[in-house]
Amino acid sequence: MSEIIDAYMAAWNEPNEARRDALLRQCWAEDGVYTDPGVYLVGATALSARIEQKQRERPGARLVLMSAVDAHHGRFRFHWRLINANGGPGPKSVDFGQFGADGRIALMVGFFGPPPEDRD
Repeated sequence: MSEIIDAYMAAWNEPNEARRDALLRQCWAEDGVYTDPGVYLVGATALSARIEQKQRERPGARLVLMSAVDAHHGRFRFHWRLINANGGPGPKSVDFGQFGADGRIALMVGFFGPPPEDRD
């Protein structure tokens, strides 16, 4: 399980399209769904294009895993942080997902920033 998440995180940091696509083949299900507040996409090709777009928007930035992977019943979550090109910390975020029958990621749901304020 951790090798799948490691490959996923490495894909987000890989600027070379061929190497990024190879990482996604290791960790991403054929019809895997990725969604965050700004996008909903299906498949590794679409995810690779999204990663490339985000790399262009944030040159030199990288994502780092900030927690262990918490998993049960084929579902998982983990925290990560954007590190800016100058080494300064960016926002922390959490991803939730589900593994497919083949063990690769079938669903990834990203939430950016801290959780909402507690209700009274």
